Amino acid sequence: MTEETRRRCDRFVAVYDQLRRRYRLEYHLLHALVAFCYTEQGRELDLEEMDTARDLLRRNAGPFSSFRSAVQLIYAGTLSLESDPHVAFDRVEVAYAALKGPFFPSISLPLAAFALARAESETAFDATARRAREIFDAMKRDHPFLTGNEDIP
Repeated sequence: MTEETRRRCDRFVAVYDQLRRRYRLEYHLLHALVAFCYTEQGRELDLEEMDTARDLLRRNAGPFSSFRSAVQLIYAGTLSLESDPHVAFDRVEVAYAALKGPFFPSISLPLAAFALARAESETAFDATARRAREIFDAMKRDHPFLTGNEDIP
């Protein structure tokens, strides 16, 4: 194993352990995914930033919002990696609104909104959401039993 690989593995384990200790009730694979994101970006985990991002989600998403689902830790981890989580979440909300037009709200839609907010400019959100619906409909038409809401992202 190269020295760089060893350092990355050590960083992953350290972040994973911190997340596991702080967010004990969360599913362990969520800890691993957030730890991977931090490791991939070469960032050290700041638990205060994570808590701030979780609070941001709780304050700005209603009690029955899909943003407050079982995978909320992933959304908080993604926001905590942004230079300005408030601005990033505002973009995600705009992307989510664009996706709600062609798609029904589901647990998968916030994840798609995060991806859309990262990949496109706000002016392209509506067109990209419509195109995503066309692709989804084609998948559903060709594979009706294999395609579901989890394929939206």
